[in-house]
Amino acid sequence: MRLGAALGVLALVIAAIVVLPQLSLGSGEARRMLVAELERAAGGTVLIEGPVSYSLLPSTRISADRLRMDGGGSLRVERVVADLDPVDALFGRASISRLVLIRPEFHSATSEATEPTETPAAASADGPRAVAGHLLARLPRARTVDIRQGVFRNSRQAGPSGFSNANILINRSAVGDGLDATGSFVWNGDTTNVRIKVGSKKALLNGGSSSIDFEMSSPTLAANFDGHASLDENAGITGRVRLDSPSLSRSIEWFAEPGAPVPDVGAMSVEGDLVFAGVEANLQNASVRIAGSSGRGALEARFAEDAPTVGGTLAFENLDLSPLVGAVAPLPDDPFDLARKIDVGFTREVGLDLRVSAERATLGNVAAEDVAAALLVADGKATIDIGDAMLLGGRGQANVVFEADQTPPQAIGHFALAGVDTTALFAALEIDLVGLSGRSDISADMTTPVTDWGSIMRNVQFDAKVRTQNGILTGFDPDVFRRPGARALLEGTSGATVPFTRLEARLASFGPRVHLREFLLASGTGTVQAAGVVSALTHEMRIRGTFDTASPMTASVNGEFTTSKPVAFTMAGHWPNPDVTSR
Repeated sequence: MRLGAALGVLALVIAAIVVLPQLSLGSGEARRMLVAELERAAGGTVLIEGPVSYSLLPSTRISADRLRMDGGGSLRVERVVADLDPVDALFGRASISRLVLIRPEFHSATSEATEPTETPAAASADGPRAVAGHLLARLPRARTVDIRQGVFRNSRQAGPSGFSNANILINRSAVGDGLDATGSFVWNGDTTNVRIKVGSKKALLNGGSSSIDFEMSSPTLAANFDGHASLDENAGITGRVRLDSPSLSRSIEWFAEPGAPVPDVGAMSVEGDLVFAGVEANLQNASVRIAGSSGRGALEARFAEDAPTVGGTLAFENLDLSPLVGAVAPLPDDPFDLARKIDVGFTREVGLDLRVSAERATLGNVAAEDVAAALLVADGKATIDIGDAMLLGGRGQANVVFEADQTPPQAIGHFALAGVDTTALFAALEIDLVGLSGRSDISADMTTPVTDWGSIMRNVQFDAKVRTQNGILTGFDPDVFRRPGARALLEGTSGATVPFTRLEARLASFGPRVHLREFLLASGTGTVQAAGVVSALTHEMRIRGTFDTASPMTASVNGEFTTSKPVAFTMAGHWPNPDVTSR
């Protein structure tokens, strides 16, 4: 019995010695298979310039050093190691179970050799879909693909130049054709971690849909997506998405366009149900947090044109406009900041059509309630239209248009306030020339260049009308004009409080120089009418006017009744104590 078993084993060994060399995969076949697989993945002819080593047992493996590909781009790989399926190899078949690429470096073809062509808008929809399908189709067929210290260089003239130190592990699922890729790479100076799970590669390539899970984290941008995708003619993505960034402008520069003229509005996060088809994306049940303010609503975006467009509606409980306005035109902290450029070039790079509402909105010292506004940006023009708001005890409206294509860029605005508390308005605007109470109606038109704060202060133009009723004026008393002669204003107005029935004024300004075109103050002591010039910067004034006393008529010696004549006066000097001359 033992002799028979020993003879059987001996026969098998002899058969293996005789047969296996004829059946087993040789090094030449393994090399050709490896090169063919790399050429299919790279899309070009791959040459091996270094040594090649091959082993069949105990592990079946082929390795090659210094591989390159030239043509539509250039590929260099320091070393490739392929673990082969040992059973297939013993029977003369080649299949890679694990492929390791050590220090691969790919440079895309330069765009300078290609003449620019006009591409229809619809073609841009095929770009991301074509790239995704191209990568999936050319993905090596190994069960595991291990990329170590990879580099990709993009020769485009604009946009990020590529990534480096890529360490990515791609695994096919044991059951089905799912993919799981995890790893990290350095993109624009930030180490970025990524994980992508594809439910079915075959479904995507055959026009169906597959589940997609995506996670990315970096110091500049974090993104998460959980949903489904398809790559057919109606290619689309549906699922839940979330984006977080400590800086909106930095994330755009980091991810897509270095130097993009986007105002730095600070931290931003967006979350919602995404439907992305072709060149259009819709975000429903959206939650947005920007510069510390949180809103909810729906957003939509279109990416077919040169400048992407974003629209939708957002509702906020509390909206702080100060950091948003400060991002476009930061207020100067010292005289040197007056020359800091105000860049409105972003109006050429993006289109916006947003409808915004807020239960409460603040801008500096001004707070408003029930605000309804629209923000429109297109073709170098930005419009901020506040249709209605409750503020300062009254209501307000505003419309401001920025035109970046003017030379220099211009801002044109119209403002209207109705029934506002004048004391609160003066406090918010930090006006301390005089004290004024009562309800006011105010309208103003504004024009100013938008280059820097220095040019704004020198050249801003206002035309304003003010009407206040039944208020109190402090720091000024018309009775100072009664006595003829010259005196300092404070001699007759210190601590004065004058109730009035009507105050009307029309002012026009050019920079800090304010022209008081019309002024009328009607009080119990009489009526003051005046016109002149005031400097908002130095408080210097030159004003001429009349004071018509409200004293009753008196009888003269001949029995005729007469009234006092209006007193003409001038004020010249610096507020709060100019010289007054009456005659």
